[in-house]
Amino acid sequence: MMNLNCRPGLNGAMPRVLGYSFMFFLYVSFVEYQLPNGFGWADYHAYRIFNAVEYLRVNGYFSSLSFSIWSSCRDCELKASAWEGKIYLSESALMFWPYIFLNHFFGKELFFFVGPLIDKAVIFLTGALVAELFLRQTNDSGQVFQSTLARWWIGCILAALFFTSAWSYQMYRAMWNEVWFLFFLLIAISLILKARIKTALFFVFLASFMHPISGLIFGFVYVVFLILSKVFDEAAVLKSFIPQSMIASKSILILSGIAAIPALILIVLRNVYTTVINYQASGSSLLVRVGVAGDDIHNGGILGALQFLGGQGLRFVYPA
Repeated sequence: MMNLNCRPGLNGAMPRVLGYSFMFFLYVSFVEYQLPNGFGWADYHAYRIFNAVEYLRVNGYFSSLSFSIWSSCRDCELKASAWEGKIYLSESALMFWPYIFLNHFFGKELFFFVGPLIDKAVIFLTGALVAELFLRQTNDSGQVFQSTLARWWIGCILAALFFTSAWSYQMYRAMWNEVWFLFFLLIAISLILKARIKTALFFVFLASFMHPISGLIFGFVYVVFLILSKVFDEAAVLKSFIPQSMIASKSILILSGIAAIPALILIVLRNVYTTVINYQASGSSLLVRVGVAGDDIHNGGILGALQFLGGQGLRFVYPA
């Protein structure tokens, strides 16, 4: 999936993969040693994910049209009657299908043990994909990128920056679905570069399914880019940003349409739930989630942005 040439010796990608693995293991082990409670899920995140998937297991995976609860309570009552009017509609719980599978077949204990390991694996693979795709795209950019040692060094630096960033640190503790979106999207890009379009479109759909809003934005950007290239008669610019196998307008529109489908499905399901099944639900509007509306005094403008950044910085120093 990562288009790795795993030949033995220094000419293949295997030495780089070993370098990525060593740095990832070193970083995780170091942080694990430094944190008194370990480097797994934060408690609030662990129970929030468990409650969401366990609610579906108890009440049926398509009860409430696949929407679930979003609460960090421990050992709480999960029957549907106890959560009437509190279903979380901002995202479908089916977006957590890896954790649904884990909880359904292996139970609560393995869920809490294996769940954080799954997140770490996705973060590692995403960082490796970032490094390998960068090296692939710069393969013909200059003599320095032809050096085996330079490619190993640059790849390891890129992977290390991804593994150890403050953003990734938050993902180890309470991963967001944006990481899953990026992971599947990078797989799709690597497949597009190999002209495996049908398989790539499947992974684009899977990426958007994991985070529908990101998929919708991704598809919108491609459509706008296509339109502007035609309005300004700059097809050459389009070719510089889109792989040759996807350069046709039809291909771009298909890609954008597939990326937008999960968001449209989510919107339809949410409207059906609120208008037909139960108009009461938990969640917040887009403007509230962005931080420019609501009763929270910290919402709005630069103050909200600074408060968010400050909160992330404090959590990095004093993890939950």
